[in-house]
Amino acid sequence: MMCDSSGYNLKFEIYTGKLKDTVEMGLGERVVSQFCSSLAGKNHIVVMDNFFTSYPLFLRLKENSISACGTVNQARKHLLKLTDDKLLKRGEFDWSVSNHGISVYKWKDNKCVNLMSNYHNPNDTLSVQRRGKDGTKISVPCPEILPDYNGNMNFVDNFDRLKGDYCIDRKSKKWWPRLFYHFLDCCVINAFIMHKELNMQQLSNKDFRRNIYMDMFSSKLREKIGAEKPFPKPVLSVVERRQHKPFVPANIRLEENKHWARCAKCSTLKKPVRTIWFCITCNVPLCQRKDKPCFDDWHSK
Repeated sequence: MMCDSSGYNLKFEIYTGKLKDTVEMGLGERVVSQFCSSLAGKNHIVVMDNFFTSYPLFLRLKENSISACGTVNQARKHLLKLTDDKLLKRGEFDWSVSNHGISVYKWKDNKCVNLMSNYHNPNDTLSVQRRGKDGTKISVPCPEILPDYNGNMNFVDNFDRLKGDYCIDRKSKKWWPRLFYHFLDCCVINAFIMHKELNMQQLSNKDFRRNIYMDMFSSKLREKIGAEKPFPKPVLSVVERRQHKPFVPANIRLEENKHWARCAKCSTLKKPVRTIWFCITCNVPLCQRKDKPCFDDWHSK
């Protein structure tokens, strides 16, 4: 999955397993190269984690004028061996640069962090705030790539967080419904991100989804009030809601068939009897008509 700085899902690919009968080699390199094919020559910056990072990939991106940085597994091929982790103290780092301008870093905080970049200068350093053992904040030197990576590493995570807050969770023994609901969630989250970027009415993720549901499942209410009349928009503002009463959307409150229940006294499976009356003490629905005095019969000996 590839997302921009706002979290908008630009591209994604579903992993379908092996290609024919063999395991695909260089999967991460192939996926990133495919996603970034439309960014060639546009001087974009791509940030990734150590699953995708590799020396041939960064070299290919640099040839296409695409800047890239990310964490890297120090066991990857084509990487020079840097200083051992135990020999580095907190705030110290080691680096090396290839003949093609690909730089590799090892920076020590509490643990060592391995990074790779195709556009940073190893001589450019900054300082970050860290807490010492006594709880006081201290300034620790670090290479410039570290704050750039930390500030741009969570675009995909933000999209996954928004998608996971109120996702459509439907279990199925078949594989395709899972993908269908995933695509549906992705469409909703992308629309929500675009809604925020356009500086329109500020809604939360929950209210935005609720607004969509109301527009999708309110056809009966439209028929009731007339298609030519304007459809009443739901009240979504927290300030406008009555806090001492439960908030129920109008399209649900006005649909009568949703409030009818089976009578606990005279209704059967073969002959169901519906009623709108409900005893709040017994917590059961009961008929209350002249021809069906189930309410009185239920509460009498």
